[in-house]
Amino acid sequence: MAWLDQLRPASFRGVPFQVDTIEHLAGDNVVLREYPFQDLPTVFRMGEAAEEIKLSAYVIGEDYIEQRDALRQVLSGQGELVHPTAGRMLVYVAGRFTTREAPTAEGGVCRFDLTFIRAEARRYPTQGPNTRTQATTAAQAASRPRKRPLLRAGAWPAPPAGWPPTRWSACAPRWSPPTAAWPQ
Repeated sequence: MAWLDQLRPASFRGVPFQVDTIEHLAGDNVVLREYPFQDLPTVFRMGEAAEEIKLSAYVIGEDYIEQRDALRQVLSGQGELVHPTAGRMLVYVAGRFTTREAPTAEGGVCRFDLTFIRAEARRYPTQGPNTRTQATTAAQAASRPRKRPLLRAGAWPAPPAGWPPTRWSACAPRWSPPTAAWPQ
């Protein structure tokens, strides 16, 4: 199959147009740092850059004014672009576009300079746990007085089931509270 047979009719949001030239800008975002007394710069790759598609397009025919108006009406926001060589893709119109008409030299033709940014479906942040609220709740619960103390002064809990009393008593501290009042 010849390349000419593989070309698709271009359109944006279902409005057809013809294409003269296509420019596709792609690559990486980089930050270049140059320092004194060093011959080579330092380059930092900051991820993939947005892909820009620039089309030199036109509408032609006896009804070119209706075609022009229909295309101008859809040239904003997000939509599906049928690229002549790359196929269908989701894009955003990149700001402004230019139209050129020369009624005496090129009657029945309106030319467009269009720029699209290739995009994907919008991804919104999802709600995650509110760690601030969880931490505040845990702190408030910890600062409340307990309904019963963990240990009474001078009392030790019963040994766990299955522990011989000799091992348990070996683990308990040998300290006992003073019987006399503390000195003032």
